Amino acid sequence: MIGKTVGHYTIIAKLGAGAMGDVFLAEDNRLERKAAVKILPAEMAADPERRQRFLTEAKAASALNHPHVCVVYDVGETDDGQPYIAMEFVDGESLDVVIEKGQLDIPKVIKIAVQIADALDAAQASGIVHRDIKPANISLNRRGQVKVLDFGLAKRLETKITGKQDVTLDLQQTQQGQLLGTPSYMSPEQALGKDVDHRTDIFSMGVVLYELTTGQLPFIGSNLGEVVYKIVHDQPPAIARLNYDVPQELERITLKCLQKSPDRRYQAAREMMVDLENLARELELGGTPMSLDPKDLTVNVRRTAETLMAKPVSLEQLKESDIVLNYAAIDDQPLIEGKPGWVSQLHRNLEVRVAQLSGEDVKIASLSSPAGSAAMEADVLEHLAQAKAMVSVLSPPFLKSDACRSGVEGFWHHAEKTGGHWVEDKSRILKVLKTSISEQEMPPVLADIFSPLFGFEFFEIDPETERVREFDETFGPALKQRFFERVYDLAYDACQILRAFSQIEANVSKPSDVDTFRHCVYLATTTSDVQEERDRIKRELLERGIDVLPDASLPMISRDVELVVQDQLARCTIAVHLLGRHYGVTPEDSSESIPALQLRLTAEQARQQELQRLVWIPTSGDTVDERQRQFVRRVQEDPALHNRAEIIEGNLSLLKKDLIRRLAPPEEKLQTPTSTTNGVPKLYLVCDSRDEEAIEDLEDYLFGQGLEVCLPAFDGTDADADELHRDNLLTCDAVLVYYGAAPKAWVDIKLRELLKVAGYGRPSPIQVQAVYVAPPDDRRKERYRSHQAQVIRPQLEAAPLAELEQFVEAVKAAC
Repeated sequence: MIGKTVGHYTIIAKLGAGAMGDVFLAEDNRLERKAAVKILPAEMAADPERRQRFLTEAKAASALNHPHVCVVYDVGETDDGQPYIAMEFVDGESLDVVIEKGQLDIPKVIKIAVQIADALDAAQASGIVHRDIKPANISLNRRGQVKVLDFGLAKRLETKITGKQDVTLDLQQTQQGQLLGTPSYMSPEQALGKDVDHRTDIFSMGVVLYELTTGQLPFIGSNLGEVVYKIVHDQPPAIARLNYDVPQELERITLKCLQKSPDRRYQAAREMMVDLENLARELELGGTPMSLDPKDLTVNVRRTAETLMAKPVSLEQLKESDIVLNYAAIDDQPLIEGKPGWVSQLHRNLEVRVAQLSGEDVKIASLSSPAGSAAMEADVLEHLAQAKAMVSVLSPPFLKSDACRSGVEGFWHHAEKTGGHWVEDKSRILKVLKTSISEQEMPPVLADIFSPLFGFEFFEIDPETERVREFDETFGPALKQRFFERVYDLAYDACQILRAFSQIEANVSKPSDVDTFRHCVYLATTTSDVQEERDRIKRELLERGIDVLPDASLPMISRDVELVVQDQLARCTIAVHLLGRHYGVTPEDSSESIPALQLRLTAEQARQQELQRLVWIPTSGDTVDERQRQFVRRVQEDPALHNRAEIIEGNLSLLKKDLIRRLAPPEEKLQTPTSTTNGVPKLYLVCDSRDEEAIEDLEDYLFGQGLEVCLPAFDGTDADADELHRDNLLTCDAVLVYYGAAPKAWVDIKLRELLKVAGYGRPSPIQVQAVYVAPPDDRRKERYRSHQAQVIRPQLEAAPLAELEQFVEAVKAAC
């Protein structure tokens, strides 16, 4: 085509290709200007539907006269009969090319978004839906002006008033339910082939905004079906996890565009444009939502900091304080005007929490030090040493402050003379990690003090981006909640120290008799998706006065992990495992994750000591990691992992309930449900409804042997059947699973349910379990074996099988 003339346009070069044809740079021979000419290929021109759709683009675009919409100059046909459209040539780059070059700054993103919204507003006013809004169809000229291109899928809505009814005509004759557009940018209704209106472009605009701010698409899949499923059903990852510089208001605007229901999105592009313009104006006036980096704060914010940061402590206050909060001054710098600094928030909430937990007025003094400042004066150190505990907020500025270092050293040195470094196995220095730091960054003296201590981490590492996310109410409700949870943990340990000192000061000796029923729980470390649940369980246990291990991070070498875990398990009576959706961190010298390694070690320990084990697994299908799916399956099926274990699936409250029951003193424990009727052993004969008649002889035989035989419900509602099934599992002495007409998978499920009886509230496991293999015979039944239950195979003779007689005797003995 290069060098050829199309109408009065001479083709100069090829610019690109799209779904509806190739685009060429051309010279307008009449007006002596450059133009972009799109030509429909010959094979598409022969298709009436595609030809019509191509011409529809020209009609739709020509109806728009707007500075941010590409102008259509002309429509015609080549000498070969191929339709073409001549349009404005935008000398710049498409937005997808701009995105590939790197992340844009927030003001530029907002400026681009305002112009796109303006173009969509004009399209809505003309009754046009673009249906393919994406970065490749948005161009930026050299002055940064946006042009929306390619109305090749446009749907024009013409409304005629007929009486009181609006009649909408679709001028593009497309087949109903046909999926048109670029998959990743489609709205849910568009992806499902439903009718669309201007709100579908608003959804696509939300996808573009998400990509501009994060550099990635909100809905990603390996194939079209997976992408469509996520668009229709899934929520996108939080923008703040991918780009901390995105203002909360911009994330709100983006997520409002991405609502699944059109009724919950912006109802007009102009509404979105107003919100974007207001945000842009706020940023221009010196607001700080675009960046939470202290170096970007305005002068006004720095001045406000003087009133919002913790006040310098006097020597008299320091002398009267129970706890000293030692930190670098810059860590209390407010990030947003009008908000208190981070350490001030910690101080205020910690003081309130400690008072609530202890029931006493506790004085906490804040001792700040500028980075690089000189060592503390001798009189400060003298009064500092009289405090019962020190909370040190570790951060890079803290490590670089000589005053912070000398404060820690001074307190640690004098603590040895005033009650010791540790009180009732609690260190008198409480280590708060405001952000991630490595031990290599610490001066040797600080490393010697802090390395053995448990750290209260007020941050997390995002598993997808590996970014550090500090717990701070400034960064949204989720991280605000984590902040308060960590404050509670810190306050609890501080109270333990103060309580121990109170006993020492009152000369109260510990009772000489040892509480033989005091428990220590091994609460296995887990993956990030269930970390919050683990933290809640830990807090509940600590409130009950129960010791919880591990009390520090586990090593990252598998042999060291084994030594630490084995040593701690020797002190525990119960081990609790929460298995999440992910496989977890793997030590350097092992292919086994930390959660998997702990589970194996508790199973091995249960063979040697009276160690009870509770294992919670997510509902089937919730796990996203294939390694974790295999591991969970092994937990369900491998007898080696079942030693003294109760497997609880899905409902985490069942695990908590069973754990509290096990930890209660003997006089508080619920009595075991009565399983016998007038001393008669109760056997639960589990069978499928198809075997109701087949089990009659076996039922009669067992009844004749003196057993009370209970059966599942074969009629009534599913809810009634489930209730009876659970009641039978709670009260029976033994279970016999009848393997007849039902498939092997049914038998496996029933045996798996026996492992979860603790979750139903049963105090002790079902000791006697068996599977009765009955006709019809097949190869799978001939090979059936089980480590969990005894397998009984009937004889052809009338006399009962010896294994069945032994099973009956075992049931009677268990009763």
